[in-house]
Amino acid sequence: MNGDIASAGKDDKRAAYMIRLLKLDDGSLRIQRREALGAVFTPDFLETATDEELKRLKDVYALRDGRGMRDSFGHVLVRYIDQLLIPRKADTKGV
Repeated sequence: MNGDIASAGKDDKRAAYMIRLLKLDDGSLRIQRREALGAVFTPDFLETATDEELKRLKDVYALRDGRGMRDSFGHVLVRYIDQLLIPRKADTKGV
């Protein structure tokens, strides 16, 4: 939750290019992403949150307002929740 940005795939050259082109790895954006993540995902919350709670939270941050816009950094929060849910799915496959 350090606010860094990376392409979803290690070899995704187009995503890496867009990150550089749009300067998405800028220090101020990293700080803003880190603050947005830290405000929602406290250590206590991360320890106790259920998959259902994460999915509901994702739904809230995925909502768009009347102008079709999300909350600031809502897309970052949605993507982080997706990353949290992936390992949980893998943990339950053998059950």
